[in-house]
Amino acid sequence: MSKKKKITRRIICGVIIALLAVLLVLLCLGFRFTSKATIEEYYRDNSVHISTDEYDFYLINLPDNFNEEDGYAAGHLAVKKYGFLYHMVEDGTTDYNSLVAENGESVGVIYSYKGKNEIYHFIHWFTSATVGVTNVKYRSEKITVNGQEVDMYLRCYFTTSEPIETMVVKDTNVFIVNEQQSK
Repeated sequence: MSKKKKITRRIICGVIIALLAVLLVLLCLGFRFTSKATIEEYYRDNSVHISTDEYDFYLINLPDNFNEEDGYAAGHLAVKKYGFLYHMVEDGTTDYNSLVAENGESVGVIYSYKGKNEIYHFIHWFTSATVGVTNVKYRSEKITVNGQEVDMYLRCYFTTSEPIETMVVKDTNVFIVNEQQSK
C-alpha cells in the first residue's frame, strides 16, 4: 500500500473518530435524535404537540371545568431543533415576562421563543379558584397584538413576526413587565 493511501486512510479514520466524539459529547449534553426523546415521559404521552421549523412545543392540555371544548394549555415544554439533533430549552434560558393589566391586576406570564422569521409566544394565565370552578378573568381565544387581532391556539399559543409593542386582552390594555431587567 502506498504512503499516500495510508495517510488518507488515517486522516479519514481520525475525522470519523472526531465526529463520533463530538456526537457523544452532544448526547451527554442532552441532545437527542428525536424531539420526544428530549422530554419527560408525561409530556410524551399526555400533551398536544406543535411542530414549527425551529421548535417543537409540547402543551399540557387541561379541560376547563371538565369541558374539553373550553380547554387550555396550563404548561409547555420547548424543544429547539439543531439540524438532525434536538435539545430541550432549559428553564431560565427562555425570554419570559409578567403581564399586568392597566388596572394593576396580574394577568399571567408570557414566554417568547425567537425564530428566524417568527416569534413564538405562550401565555399562561393566572387563575383564581373557588370550589368546582376555575376563574381566569383574562384568558381569551383572541387578543390584539400590535393592533392586529390574533387567534390563540388552546388559549395560550400565538406567533408574531415582530416583538410585541402593544397588547389588548378583552378590551383591557396589558403591559409586558420585563422582570429580568428589573432585578
